[in-house]
Amino acid sequence: MKINKNCLAWIYILAVFFVVPLYNEGSFDNITQRKIVAYHVICIFALIFYFVVSLIGDIRKSDDGEPGKQKKPLLMTDIMMAAFVGVSAVSTLLSDFKQEAIYGVPGFGMGLLTIVLMALSYFLISRELVCDDRILHIIAASSVIPTVLVIVNRLGFDPLHMYPEGADPAYHLYVSTIGNYGWYNQYMSVIIPISIYMIFVAKELLVKAMYAAHLLLCLVAWCLAGTKSLMISVVAVLCAMLLWKVVCRDGVKVTSKLLTLLMTSSVISYIGIILVCMSNDSYANGRGYIWKLSGGLLKNFNIRELLLGVGPNCYTYALDEFLLTDQNLLAEFNANFGGLALTSSHSEYFDYLIGIGIIGVVIYIVMLGVFINSFVKRDITSRCQNAAMLCVISYIVYGMLSFSVVVATPMFFIMLGIAGGDKENRPR
Repeated sequence: MKINKNCLAWIYILAVFFVVPLYNEGSFDNITQRKIVAYHVICIFALIFYFVVSLIGDIRKSDDGEPGKQKKPLLMTDIMMAAFVGVSAVSTLLSDFKQEAIYGVPGFGMGLLTIVLMALSYFLISRELVCDDRILHIIAASSVIPTVLVIVNRLGFDPLHMYPEGADPAYHLYVSTIGNYGWYNQYMSVIIPISIYMIFVAKELLVKAMYAAHLLLCLVAWCLAGTKSLMISVVAVLCAMLLWKVVCRDGVKVTSKLLTLLMTSSVISYIGIILVCMSNDSYANGRGYIWKLSGGLLKNFNIRELLLGVGPNCYTYALDEFLLTDQNLLAEFNANFGGLALTSSHSEYFDYLIGIGIIGVVIYIVMLGVFINSFVKRDITSRCQNAAMLCVISYIVYGMLSFSVVVATPMFFIMLGIAGGDKENRPR
């Protein structure tokens, strides 16, 4: 029996989008750690199965005397993705927190193991998935139950009995089966762009109506448990759609030089925002203090740590050591956080800068830039891929004010694979 690798890619996507957001074991206690384990199991089984299927296929071709198919060339995005994994591995190898760098902060688990699995999932999807609109419908549908639960929780109900006795779901930090309400918003940053895009481009009235209903549901949840970060990422999606429409209508040619200028300006502007926020502890909902603290941590790094970081997802361990060097700084930190641990810089890019260093964060940003440039140059007509690209843009923007989490970042790599792959459109 011939096994279809495209089906395997579909099964993997469905498992991640349906299982990871819903898996909870009936409690918020240690919920993200359980989700990390669930994601690792799904990903490892999918990749092992893919390897076995590929090996069997190669053996059968050899036995039949059939010439092997021409291998798909590595694209620049693929090379940069491999480089991103490579620098993360080197950073882990040189880290003073090797075990933590491999598995990540307990409850977050975004260390080297997760980075490797996310990157491999990108290669699986980009090389094997033949996507169509159905994958968008299914992904959007997968978010309905968590979103309904968010609304129900914020209205003061706990149908799954996940909250501790006496806790009021309407004011609790955790929502739905996702975990922290900020994580839910980051998860939705990968989902909402699909609905926005399909409402604008779908020709079928029923499809438009279904996505309008989905978007309305998401907006209700956002009103009850939303963050400004999600609003910013949605605005970025709308701006990207408007810009693309103007470009297509006026026949303006998007050159690599123009894209490079736009992306460089965005990076410089973001760095400027970080520096401005550092001047006031209360800016960006308290991120001003966190970023100022992170800047002090960077100044304390040696050359090796500046270039290669302290290890993926090891921010909190490096910060703890840094705080112990200055009792005044430690007292100020405890006054701000009441003895709680700070597990990230609340910016994915700042996290990468500290975790995998200047080399790592530059490779990551260049990878995203190369990916966007490649996508624009290919002039994609697939609705599936265009929607996925908007999800990529949304997550990139959201990551400026948030950090990698298992309920969103693996989905981001899936969207990279969908937008950057597809057998029908992938350049040879």
